[in-house]
Amino acid sequence: MRRRLPQKKKSKKLLWLLIFIFILIILGVIWWPDIWGSRRWDGQRRFNIVYSTDPVVLVSFEGEEEEATVVVVPESSYMRVPRGYGTYKAESVYDLGELDSKVGGGLLISETVQSVFGVPIDGYIKLEEKSLGGGNIDYQRLKSKLFNLKIISKVTEGKTNLTLPEVIRFYLGMNRLRSDQVDIIDLEKANILDDIKLPDSSVVGQIDSDRLDKQLAGAFAEKEMLKENLSIAIENGTSVGGVAGQIARLIGNMGGKVVDIGNTEGKEEGRCKIMSNVDTTTYTVKRLAQVFRCVTDKKADEGISDISIILGREFIE
Repeated sequence: MRRRLPQKKKSKKLLWLLIFIFILIILGVIWWPDIWGSRRWDGQRRFNIVYSTDPVVLVSFEGEEEEATVVVVPESSYMRVPRGYGTYKAESVYDLGELDSKVGGGLLISETVQSVFGVPIDGYIKLEEKSLGGGNIDYQRLKSKLFNLKIISKVTEGKTNLTLPEVIRFYLGMNRLRSDQVDIIDLEKANILDDIKLPDSSVVGQIDSDRLDKQLAGAFAEKEMLKENLSIAIENGTSVGGVAGQIARLIGNMGGKVVDIGNTEGKEEGRCKIMSNVDTTTYTVKRLAQVFRCVTDKKADEGISDISIILGREFIE
């Protein structure tokens, strides 16, 4: 025969249960954007991430079109690193960033790949081990080495800047694809690298930007940007020449239509402004503001373009 709990004990248990549920609700409200939200990617557009491993791997996933491009960058590839670091082998970039606590390896490898390939990087995943090995790289090896459940653990280990939902969406999306839906480009086999000898007699591969852009033409285009087909002008208000051209290359690879680049008179304050003749909630305006971290506003006059991007002094700092 069961003994009934005293009414006071039952009430106390119920009270603690209600308190526990209340705390969970409060924590859920506070942490929802970070835990279950999506800071960069909600699964509705192209998603570009870089794996910092040996070799470095760039993955561009398009969920709605059910396709992906995977670019394998040999560890000995020479890449120009932003922030004045100079030129380094791909395998060294992450560790180089880790030496500076204000930068970090993840940010530096992301900025480097973004600059070299002219494609916006949404995030990174750091793998410690040599992931792919040598020989021909097929999709089955990619799935087993890169697109496995281990990448989910990188969120708690601090080896990625992606949120848990982003990693899960990416994992599920890549594992849904068939091998014929994944274009694998190994730079070592694609006639993209030129061998150069360093002072220590070691040989590295210098990436040829022109051949790279021809090989990857259209691979990173975002369909909504192509569909809107808005004209874009870029004005360089920084003190560094050539910045507008670099941004134009990136926007072109995204599918944007750059119609003019130039310089503003004097140095422009701030980081970046987007002046638009179209609704600022259009995909193109929102995406460009996200990629370049710009503020947006309406243009006072129509000019030669639908959108003007004005790069300020803080853009290069």
